Amino acid sequence: MTQATEQTTLVRPRVFRALGVGLRAAYDYMGTVLIASALWFGLAALLGAGGSGLLGLAAGKRSPGALLLAGLGGAAAAGIGTGPLTAALFHHVRRLLIHDDPRWWELLSAVPRLWRRGLDLAALQVLVLIVLAVDAFYFLGQSSLLLRVVGVAFLYPLLFWCGAALLQWPLAAERPGDPVTLIVKKSLLLLLDNLGYLVAVTTAVLALSALCFATRIGLTLAWAGVLAFVQTAALRELLPKYGLLAPESSTNIDARP
Repeated sequence: MTQATEQTTLVRPRVFRALGVGLRAAYDYMGTVLIASALWFGLAALLGAGGSGLLGLAAGKRSPGALLLAGLGGAAAAGIGTGPLTAALFHHVRRLLIHDDPRWWELLSAVPRLWRRGLDLAALQVLVLIVLAVDAFYFLGQSSLLLRVVGVAFLYPLLFWCGAALLQWPLAAERPGDPVTLIVKKSLLLLLDNLGYLVAVTTAVLALSALCFATRIGLTLAWAGVLAFVQTAALRELLPKYGLLAPESSTNIDARP
């Protein structure tokens, strides 16, 4: 009984340890963070502006509905279009965390190999997010109390989906042979089994995002890269709990001189 308890304690995921590993790795590989973040932000801005502009022209009138449609179109274009680069980024970050030491340009060379997988996962994430968000805010904007309650009910799966999405990209890199649907299923199960841990990780991710958005330069040169390291470290902190990774392997970045 004592040995079993000690083993459970050893593999219990720790939020601050995961954040420390991710942030330290991001600092150690600052060049990768700068290059990847700048590329990701530039591509997202280009795709977002293009998608928003095209839908704005198609809608014609500058009504609130047309502006909303243009905004959703721009967000969808940016979210889906950056999928291949996001998949390549998380694949690259995982290799760095396990000390495979890839060259920085291998981040770009992985895009052609991972483009289909990246597009599939990004499209699924964006589609579910938009459907849940539109439904939630539509019902919350109604005058009927009953419809507002329905809107609140939609907020729960929306928040649940956002929490699971934090694990989906690093899971896709960790399990390259699994189909996207299985990656999503595993992310939902991990969220259910580690709710407190992932709520804390999500809070940290939101805080880092707010800091990057507030500084502007951080949004361009740090946001995507830093979050890739943090999310990957957060997933790898969970893996020893399921016997998928030795406990010392999830934090071996700390052993760097």
